[in-house]
Amino acid sequence: MLKEIFGRFRFEEDDLSVLRDSPSKFLLQRTLIYSVSAAVLIALWGILEHLFIPGGDSLFLYLRLAFSALILIMLLIYRSAGFPVNYINLIGALTYYPLIGLNLSLIIMSTYNSGYLLGFATIFYGTAVLMVWPLRFMIYSIFGSYVVLGTFSLYHLGDVEYFLTLTFLGVNVGGLSFLASWISWRNFHSNKTLIDQLNQLTLTDKLTGLNNRRYFDLYVPNVLQHAIRSETDITVMMLDVDFFKNYNDNYGHQEGDVCLQKVAEALNRSLVRKTDFLARYGGEEFVIVLPDTGCKGSEVIARRIISNMAEAGIVHEFSSVAEHVTLSIGISCCTAAAGLSVDKLVREADTALYKAKQGGRNRFVYSSQESG
Repeated sequence: MLKEIFGRFRFEEDDLSVLRDSPSKFLLQRTLIYSVSAAVLIALWGILEHLFIPGGDSLFLYLRLAFSALILIMLLIYRSAGFPVNYINLIGALTYYPLIGLNLSLIIMSTYNSGYLLGFATIFYGTAVLMVWPLRFMIYSIFGSYVVLGTFSLYHLGDVEYFLTLTFLGVNVGGLSFLASWISWRNFHSNKTLIDQLNQLTLTDKLTGLNNRRYFDLYVPNVLQHAIRSETDITVMMLDVDFFKNYNDNYGHQEGDVCLQKVAEALNRSLVRKTDFLARYGGEEFVIVLPDTGCKGSEVIARRIISNMAEAGIVHEFSSVAEHVTLSIGISCCTAAAGLSVDKLVREADTALYKAKQGGRNRFVYSSQESG
């Protein structure tokens, strides 16, 4: 039930970019650590102050305990919803902005000295640095705090000491926090760029520019789990270039590489949806994963692939099935259910591919159906 409710608030984000964006997981970890730490420290601070400061206001203790409880409840709710990576900003906002509001209210109501106020301000400004959020979040929070402090200071124009205290907090603590936040934001995005470039190198096949086997092993299990949760269809297609050894032996390995590049282009043209996944599985073998696609839909794709290969017209004089390069295709399609694994889908598609080769090549065969 919670997954259905909170699933509506998912941010639109490319699944591939989420997988490659390891800094997003770092942000999630930082957010969780900060949120739990904030809940514990706020409650502990309130308890210790109530015990050891004579004449302490009980209201401060109750506010802190209530806020700590709200943080923990929120974390439990999101934990039960699966803690998707794209909830990072929402989790952080629901934790951090109320914390700012609480601390500002405590500053305004407090009758303690400026050192006490400085402690509060250091916490609710300084923790923004730990979040490593996009810079705009820092600007919004600090600007909002300035407005609250500035507005309240208007009611104390006659109290020069109090007015100067609020001004000192806003200019020094806020300004330094903004500078630290900007440095953290800049360094984070510099690191993110380097990580993205590294991922691009390690998850992409250099020859064809397609996703590689490693990316398949990382990405497809997530696609399958989503299909299992939503009980939707999924298709895996294994494709092999027919008589590619003959092509390499007679045209040379350099021409063989060019052939694979042209095959990759034809396969890319055959897929029209953003969610369709194509990778070079190894050698002259490719793999396609079609989420939310049953056998009828995969047949359309398979026929389109065979047609596009014919249109590409990659000459192959040493093929026994056609004068151009062709593909044999094995297809495994089903409605995803608990217990289904990527290995099983690949094995079934690979078995169907073997049958397609035995049946004459340049065709597609389902794991449980006749060839086409």
